[in-house]
Order: sequence, then structure tokens, then C-alpha cells
Amino acid sequence: MWFFKKNSPTPPEEEYTLSNLTPLLISLLDTSLNEFYSSCSGFVTLFNNSKKEFIEECKVLEKYNGEPNVEDMWAPNINSIKTQKNSYTKTLIRILEKEYESTFDTQYGKYKAELSIMDDTIGEMLRINSMFKVVVLSYSNELNKFKKIFANMEKSRDKLRLSIDTIQPEYKKYEEIRNKIENLYGMIEEDKLMDSNISSINSELSVLLTKDELSTKEKLKNILNEKNEELSSAKEKIHNMKVKISSSLMQLERAARKMDYSYKGKRSLVSFIENPEENFNDESDYKDFEKLLDDMVSLLNMDKIQIKGKEAIFPSIQKLKTSEFRDQIKQLSELNEQKKFLFDEINNLENEVLSKESKSKIIQEKEKEKQQMFLRKEQLKQLTTSTKSELIELFLKYYNRKIKVIGE
Repeated sequence: MWFFKKNSPTPPEEEYTLSNLTPLLISLLDTSLNEFYSSCSGFVTLFNNSKKEFIEECKVLEKYNGEPNVEDMWAPNINSIKTQKNSYTKTLIRILEKEYESTFDTQYGKYKAELSIMDDTIGEMLRINSMFKVVVLSYSNELNKFKKIFANMEKSRDKLRLSIDTIQPEYKKYEEIRNKIENLYGMIEEDKLMDSNISSINSELSVLLTKDELSTKEKLKNILNEKNEELSSAKEKIHNMKVKISSSLMQLERAARKMDYSYKGKRSLVSFIENPEENFNDESDYKDFEKLLDDMVSLLNMDKIQIKGKEAIFPSIQKLKTSEFRDQIKQLSELNEQKKFLFDEINNLENEVLSKESKSKIIQEKEKEKQQMFLRKEQLKQLTTSTKSELIELFLKYYNRKIKVIGE
């Protein structure tokens, strides 16, 4: 025979899934509080019996045809008091017959709910007594049984409250374990949520990492540098070509101004000289230019353009009508086209680099977010393990049940 609790044999280990822990806990609580529940059940029964007695007495009072006692009242209205008596009894019956709905997971919770119902019922009865004070005073002799029954109801209610208060420490043990079980459920749900979020992030990263990854940001930057160098080179060539063209054209500037001033034509020769890039766009422009040069030769020969050293102008005009000058104009046009194309390419490359940098930043943020989730999963794993250990310890400590938590 075992005489000391500390020498009691260790109970055998039992395996439980998380979903079975709460039913086990409720069963152990109800078993440990069986005697308490028996006494509580008795108090509830007494209270309900008193309610039935009260209802019967209300019916008796309702049928009572005697005159109310109004000796201590000033100018009483007998008919009004009789009418109020019937309203009073009907209201009390309605309160006493009221059905309450409540939910609870343990017998302890059931009797806590019963106590709340008792408090509500008694409180409502007192409120009705206050509302129908004139009836209570007028029929005080007929209400003697009411007082006795009501006192019994209060007594049953107070005994139930005392029992519940007495057993509160035992229920605290149940709550402690129940809260840990609920925490464990919360950790498992959070861990599943972390898995779902990690999966979503991996899907996003998969899309981000498969979009044209051959064109990395570094390669794009190298290409961008090359294009910027090409643009600088093109700008320099354009400048040099403009200098060559301008030096050839400027020899005719004075004569061209005189010609434009005296002979208004469809086009201005000065505009070709001052802005060759804007005016030499295609073959028709060059033909207009040659026509203006021919007109200048004719006007010079007819002395219609008065200018010193006009003999030196003819070789310059002839030079501008050669294929070499035409090629220079063509090269300038091509160089400008190249410059425009390079501008567009560089702009697109810069946008793509920015896009790559933005995507790279998003990838870094997603990777960081995923890493934080992995860290949280590791924390949850440790918390889950420690909580399970605590549950095992509490079940053994409070209920002498050695359990092992398996799976979910």
C-alpha cells in the first residue's frame, strides 16, 4: 500500500493529438469536480422548484377577489390597484417562465451560467416589486408566501455562488491548461500562414527572376556607357561637319543677304547658310539650294548684285555644287539621325536600368521578408515544443495524467 503521495507510482504515458486534449481536459475537470457538481445541481433544482411555487402563488393572487388594504393610503383608487395586481402577477410569471440560452464547454461553465440566470431573475423580480409598490403594500398580507419563497430563491442563489467561489482555484487550473492549448492552436495556424506566405513570395520571386535575366543591371550599365560614348562621338562629328559646311557657306553670306533683300524668292539663301541642319533635309532641298546658287551666278554676271570681289565668289559657288559638299550635307543628316537614334536608345536603356534596379530592390525586400518568416517559423517551432512540454507537466501536476502530444 502506498501511504505517501510522493511515492505514488508514475501513471502510464498516453498519447493524444492536439484535437483530443480539450475533450480530455474537460473530462478530467468534470471528474475532479463531480462532488461539486452534485451540490450545484441541488441548488439549481431548489431554485427552479421555488420558481414553480412562486408562479403558483402568483396565480392564486391573480384570482384573489378580496379588497386591497388601503388604510395607510391617501385617496386610493381601488379599481386601479386591482388592475395593477393582475399586471403585477402576469409580469412576475413572465419573468419566472423566461427561457435563457447559454453556451458552455464544462459543467462548471453550466453552473456559472445558472448563477447568472438566478441573478437576472431575482434582480428583475425586485425591479417589478419596485414598479408595483402600491400592489405590494396593498396586498402585503397575501404576499407572505411570496416573501418566504423569494427568500428561498435567494438562499439557493447564494449557496450556488459560494460553491462556485470555493471551487474557483480548481477551475483556474483548467483555464491555465485550456489557454495553453488555445495558444498551441494559434501557433500551428500561424505556422501554416507562414508557409502559405512563403509559398506566395516564392511564386513572386519566380516571376521576377525569370524575366530577361540575361540582361542584368551590370550588363545594361555597360551597354549604356558604350551608347553614351557613341553619342559623344556623334556629337563631335556633327560639330566638325557643321564647321566644314559653315566655312564653305559663310563665303556667300554677304552676297546671299543682298540677293534675299533685292530678289524675294520661294526660299531664302541666307537660311541655308545660317541653318544648314534645318534646311537640308532631302534631295528637293538640295535642288532648291542649287537653283538659288544658279540665280546668284546670273545676278552677279548681270551686276544686279553689287559686291566687291565678286570674282572670288564664283569658285566658292562652284565648290558648293560639287559631290563633296553634297556628301557633307548627307553625312550631317545621317549623323543627326544617328544622334536621335542614340538618344532614344539611351533613354530606353536608362529606363530599363531603373526597372532593373527597382526589380532588384523588390527582390531584396521579398527575400528579406521571406527570411523573417523563416525566423518566425523557427520561433514558433521552439514555442510549440516548449508549450507541449508545459502541457505535459501541467496534466501530470494537476490531474496525475502522463500524456504525450503527437501530431496536431
